[in-house]
Amino acid sequence: MRGGLQIRLTERFERDYKSLSPDIRNAVDECMEEFERDPLPPGRRPHSVTARGHKPMVYTMDVTSNKSHKLSFQIEGNVAVLRRIGTHKQIDRSA
Repeated sequence: MRGGLQIRLTERFERDYKSLSPDIRNAVDECMEEFERDPLPPGRRPHSVTARGHKPMVYTMDVTSNKSHKLSFQIEGNVAVLRRIGTHKQIDRSA
């Protein structure tokens, strides 16, 4: 699937986003723009973090090139629901 992906933000994602520094927010904005164009952007290392057979399937991908921050999301039809944004440690604990 290429393009046509819509993005919906959870309240938690919006709170996380507002707490980020401006440079990380800019990186998130770039990541979301890329994500809308290509739901599996190869440079972002998207992968599932949900155990096989469990629902909903939650995925993560890198936001920054140094891999310090990533976001978690789930796919509902043609909508990517962005759940969280934070450091790898924060996301790994809550994804």
